[in-house]
Amino acid sequence: MSYYNYKPEKNIVADYVVKTVADVLFAVSFALLICIFFCNTTTVSGTSMYPTLKNDNTCLIDVLSYDISSPNRYDVIAFKSDDALGYTFKRVYGLPGETVKIEGNTIYITTVSGEIIEASTEYFNDYEGDITAGLAASGVTLSEDEYFVLGDNLSLSEDSRFSSVGNVNIDDIYGKAWMIISPFSDLAIVK
Repeated sequence: MSYYNYKPEKNIVADYVVKTVADVLFAVSFALLICIFFCNTTTVSGTSMYPTLKNDNTCLIDVLSYDISSPNRYDVIAFKSDDALGYTFKRVYGLPGETVKIEGNTIYITTVSGEIIEASTEYFNDYEGDITAGLAASGVTLSEDEYFVLGDNLSLSEDSRFSSVGNVNIDDIYGKAWMIISPFSDLAIVK
């Protein structure tokens, strides 16, 4: 009597489909866990950050990164302001200890080391002519826990140039705008 060990044929297509479905489910579950524990959502109100953020865009906010590090120049942040019901979105230009001065259509930043740099205007929404300097006409020196922020849509932005917003304290920063998730047609990483 001979021993017979039957081995079924491998179904390569079924194995591939099951593995792919399992990989997708794992990736989606992992992404959801990251979003639940390290991100939050908030809706943009207004057009001060147009074209980067539009009115009624829903953004994922990275609430963990600024617990580990500080905001960088040109980050888009969400912060609590005195006159806003929710969170306000603006782009960081001046960092703690720096001096920001606006002359004509140029933003000058004097760094802590004394170097004077011209801030990038690439994010501005087709702004032509002189920038309304407001408080930055004579220069604004930031304390060690303050940031100078501007909206990308300069002509319609209430930002650090005006006393209604002023400099943003680190304690008021909620997080970094990370990704636009709604409406789906605007889905993008915030740059």
